[in-house]
Amino acid sequence: MSRTTIEALTNLNFLVGTMSDTVIGQGIQINWDRVTDDYRAGVRQVQLNGAAAAGATSLTVDALPGPIENGTVLNFGSHAPVTVTVGAAGALANATSIPVNALSGPIPNGTVLDFTGVGEYARLTAAAATGATSLTVEALDAALEAGDTALFPGGAQDALVTADAPAGATTVTVDELQFPIADNATAPFGFGSGPKQIKAGTVMAEEAGASRLYVPRSVAAGAEFAGCLIVSNAEEGEVASGYSGFGELLGAVVWENLLPDAVAGVIPAAYKTEMNDAGCTFVYRQYSDSR
Repeated sequence: MSRTTIEALTNLNFLVGTMSDTVIGQGIQINWDRVTDDYRAGVRQVQLNGAAAAGATSLTVDALPGPIENGTVLNFGSHAPVTVTVGAAGALANATSIPVNALSGPIPNGTVLDFTGVGEYARLTAAAATGATSLTVEALDAALEAGDTALFPGGAQDALVTADAPAGATTVTVDELQFPIADNATAPFGFGSGPKQIKAGTVMAEEAGASRLYVPRSVAAGAEFAGCLIVSNAEEGEVASGYSGFGELLGAVVWENLLPDAVAGVIPAAYKTEMNDAGCTFVYRQYSDSR
């Protein structure tokens, strides 16, 4: 039943490269009904698990449903424009603080506000939060009168990812945030709404009972234990899989940190133990590129 070929194996990025230690099984069929929506192609979402302040360089998130690559821009929506109104006391020339009516939204550090009077500008030297009643600014060139206004146009709540984040990660490293981001805010990334797909190298487990079908180890339950790596990418509804199944890898030297189930460079220790108990003969190495 195996669909595995030597040519297919040589194209696997997680295989260290030698064929002498590679052990191929007879092939597996997948119970797609039990494969969760985390395996769907399409747009996925990252959700914050805790608010992030302006200037933060990491996000605490719910476990990621898929990996996020360095350089990805996560958009958590946008802030509406904010009208800044100088408070009753006004501000004298050379002042470094401006009293204002409570702000309707945040304003980032470094923003230049153009007030209604001639030559009345102010550059923030600290971020101002929603509801703030004063602004910290560079020394003013001109005085501001009570009731003077300036418009901050708002902007996108973008977070630039600065390091790869694997599936399952609960923190994402980002460039310094311009705006704060609220708890539970979401941003789309990657895939998640198309047909279910299982990536080559995913750890698979045989279902309990007599079905002989397999599911990803991440969705297995009870007496369902890891028993192989799937050799090829698998997609729900693929016609050929109904006839010949998908190849199973039972032993090889593999780059562990390139396997789809790896979190922070390693797959769960339970998966390794279960595959070892099932007779698999994997040797794990860590891939790195020093160029």
